[in-house]
Order: sequence, then structure tokens, then C-alpha cells
Amino acid sequence: MTKSIFQQSDRPSKPGMKTWLSWALLAGGLSLVPSQVVASPLLQGDMTAAQTTAERVSPHLKQTQPDVLPIPLAIVQPNGNAITIQVINATGAELSYQVIGDTQFRALGAQSQATLQDLGIPTTLTFRRNDGGLISPTIEANNSTSTLTLILQATEDFTVDRTALRIEPTGAVYLN
Repeated sequence: MTKSIFQQSDRPSKPGMKTWLSWALLAGGLSLVPSQVVASPLLQGDMTAAQTTAERVSPHLKQTQPDVLPIPLAIVQPNGNAITIQVINATGAELSYQVIGDTQFRALGAQSQATLQDLGIPTTLTFRRNDGGLISPTIEANNSTSTLTLILQATEDFTVDRTALRIEPTGAVYLN
């Protein structure tokens, strides 16, 4: 059972008390419950009460559905277990890229392209602009040639910035 530190009418009015409360919340000694503050059951050494309080206070934190996998942006059909990735740098800046486990970091000049052949899947390609700018990638799959074209363009929008391409054993393509 948890103890109330102060009642609704006893809210702290002094700045020092609010600061103490903020530090106590950050330190994990208190848990904020709608309209009241309660002492953490863990401070009292009662794990069962802590679990019960967590279930009562935060039912929305429980996962009620299994994880849903994201929808692939494309699917490339491998030729055996190999694919080709064509990287087109349309950013106007030099890039560095690497196929994890297959290549070291390589440079790709502004407005140039590279073709990576016979890559086994699954595979991950990482890329970054050397000037620190953001990248907006676009992908196109050509299943007749088992080729994935990755077009990298400059952007100023953080929401579309990506730095990795992942191809799963099924040929599903994801950007991170």
C-alpha cells in the first residue's frame, strides 16, 4: 500500500518544496499519480505493491497487441541469394557508405554513382553525408535483374532523414 505524502489541499507553495519534489521525481523516489503524489513502494521494499501500483496507474503501458512489423518499402527478388544495389548520389555532397560485413567505408563523390554486385542477403547498407547534411533516400526495385536502386537526395527535413538500408532474407527492404 502506498502512502500519500500530502493531500490535495496541502500542495507545496514554496519554490524550495517544488524543487525538492522535482528532484525526488527524477531520482525515482516518487511516482506522480493523477491528482496526488505517492511514495514509491520500492522505497518500502514491497515489490508486489510496486507491481500492483504500476498496473493500476499505468494500464496503458501494458502491451495488449503483438508487435506489428513495418510494411516494407519495396521487395527485391534475389537471384539465388544475391542482389545488386546501385547507389546514386544526388545530394551535391560527398558521401561515405558501407555494406556491413562486406566492405569498408567507401567515398562516393557528389553527383556520382556506384554499383555493388553479388551482395548476399540479409544485408545492411549504411550511408552518410561527409558534410553532416541530411539525406532523403528513394528506392526502386527491379526484380528481373535483382537490382535495388538507391537514390540519395539532400534534404533539410529531419523527418525524412535516413542513414541505413536493410534488406531481409525475404527481399523486404526497409530504411532507417
